[in-house]
Amino acid sequence: MKKILLPAFLTALTGALFAQSASKDYAVMLQAEVQESPASIKIKWPLDKSTGVQYFVYRKTSESRQWTDTLATLDSTVTELTDNNVTAGKTYEYFVKKRKPGLTMYGQPANSSYYYPFATGYIRTGIKIPARDSRGKLILLVDQNYVTPLAAEITTLENDLIGDGWEILRHDIGRTATVVSVKQTIASDVSSQSNVKSLYLLGHIPVPYSGGFKAASGFDYPPDGHPDHSGAWPADLYYGTMNEGAWSDANVIDSTSGRVQNRNLPGDGKYDQNSIYPDSVSLEIGRVDFVNLPAFGLSDTALMRRYLNKAHNFKIGQVKAERRGLVSDNFGPMSGEAFASSGYRPFAAMFGDSVKTVGGGGAYLTEMRTNSYLWAYGTGAGSYTSVGGIGTTTDFANDSLKNVFSMLFGSYFGDWDAQNNVLRAPLAHKGWTLTCMWSGRPYGIMHPMAIGENIGYCTRLSQNNLDETFYLNPRNNKGYSQNYNPTSIHLALMGDPSLRLHPVLPVTNLTLTTINQQRHVVLTWNRSADVNITSYRVYRSNARNGVYSLLGTVLATDSTYTDGTALDGVNYYQVKAVKLESSFSGTYYNTSLGVMDTISARRYVGMSDMNGDGYFTLYPNPAANEFYIKAAVENASVTVSIFDINGHAVYTKEFGHVQSTQSLKMNVAALANGVYYVQIKDALRSTTQKLVLMR
Repeated sequence: MKKILLPAFLTALTGALFAQSASKDYAVMLQAEVQESPASIKIKWPLDKSTGVQYFVYRKTSESRQWTDTLATLDSTVTELTDNNVTAGKTYEYFVKKRKPGLTMYGQPANSSYYYPFATGYIRTGIKIPARDSRGKLILLVDQNYVTPLAAEITTLENDLIGDGWEILRHDIGRTATVVSVKQTIASDVSSQSNVKSLYLLGHIPVPYSGGFKAASGFDYPPDGHPDHSGAWPADLYYGTMNEGAWSDANVIDSTSGRVQNRNLPGDGKYDQNSIYPDSVSLEIGRVDFVNLPAFGLSDTALMRRYLNKAHNFKIGQVKAERRGLVSDNFGPMSGEAFASSGYRPFAAMFGDSVKTVGGGGAYLTEMRTNSYLWAYGTGAGSYTSVGGIGTTTDFANDSLKNVFSMLFGSYFGDWDAQNNVLRAPLAHKGWTLTCMWSGRPYGIMHPMAIGENIGYCTRLSQNNLDETFYLNPRNNKGYSQNYNPTSIHLALMGDPSLRLHPVLPVTNLTLTTINQQRHVVLTWNRSADVNITSYRVYRSNARNGVYSLLGTVLATDSTYTDGTALDGVNYYQVKAVKLESSFSGTYYNTSLGVMDTISARRYVGMSDMNGDGYFTLYPNPAANEFYIKAAVENASVTVSIFDINGHAVYTKEFGHVQSTQSLKMNVAALANGVYYVQIKDALRSTTQKLVLMR
């Protein structure tokens, strides 16, 4: 099917040419009201005064792909539906499909035998959804260029991630590394560790490219529809797909693309695939990369420092953007694709009626210089460095916007690895912006953030969204609304994938003391200054980056806790404030970042509880050509020695300034198959573990 181009000559056109509300007509803007007793969820939407309107309402579990429960078919006079078949503490998702005469889809009329001109809306909701103690493991790939100059900022990032419930698997990556070697590192973590959910690419981690986009018979048009933008595009989602056999580098021959980096030839390290289907992305991926942005006049290190500092400030509640959304639509309905509908749909679930539409001519920038918006969406014909009606990379470099999350859509800048690319510019600018995504082909699915999900989760949902029959969802009521390029390799998140919509102010001044001959630990803190705090949760681990167990919960009026079962040796504690969060999608228990501190305690009962294996872990085992070691130490020197079955030392390696977030890589490709003993030690302790090499 030939798709609509997004021509560069439209750059000068603004919202004056297209009705600003037209894309909004393709979104059913849902919000929810919840009641605990008796439990009920009411879904609401605006009145449509058109004649012949029908609504079809469906429900599913949050992780199901199929909308299984058909709740109602309603006429145009109805603007809400109450579901009493719900239970507090559970999550539900609703889909409202609106058939409206006069809508077209891809230029086809309403009576087409194939196309169904529906407007769609989605909302994930629940009543007092429980708080999460753990979010899983996050692979943190750190650009080696930042390890020393940004050591303090990276440590703060790690503490924030750990405090949000993530366990970190860190690897420092050189810029000369290959895409293949990076993928092997990621795949090794995924295969050897449980519950690995997220991947944070911090810096100029090697960029995968994939695709044979070409406007010719047998090929797909590029996602922005421009024949000169053919070949391979950046494809970070390659790092999140674990079926390596689905990727090839043998078939695409394209030496004509306008941007040299897009040209793709057999054996050049760029993959052939335009789409990941039938595979799927298993990791929530986000990238923060400021290399090759000379328009900002600062080094990529300085831009990264600025980003990490403003991300930290947002996570601890120091950036207070108004809970509202902004849309600047400079394309209009575009034969029913209605790119900006992917802003209107989730913004309603997040902000209810607090969604503002502005025209072109730079109103997007003007509005957010003085007024804050938690989310913003902008469309316009583009180039690598501009969005028609919105602004340019240079505009961002010179501006400071009060906006945290954003989506942009237009030609060329979906190819985000280009110099001064406008998709990366919002993150680099000195304002509040922390994320940006090219959203419009396909649509971004962001509404679960309103009920506590992180943006990486929603990005993965968007990347995997597919109706198995054809593009036009929801013909079979699977997944979410689609237009072109579902499961395409190009959809990527610029920004920290762990970010959530509603930060909670943390506790302050956490203090730890021991009593009873150091056997018990007393924690005291200053309570959170946030509203609707319901309690405080206290957690403990034997390592900064270890597994934190919930010790207990205290009332919101309390600010002390005594641990009568402290571990022998070092104890790491976290205290989190818990808030009952209310949004236009329901209510959920939201946690602040955990404030951490550490103290030593003693048990005085028989032998020490210290278990060497608890401080040093080795994986995978059996191994092939490499294995990794995690050490529960902070800024320590670690020596690793490998002995054969006869006790002869065959390999020794020393690591300096080791942190608990790091995974120490051991290359054993030169050793023969068999059984070995690995001795791992620092200045305080030592352990020996058996290792099997099997290829």
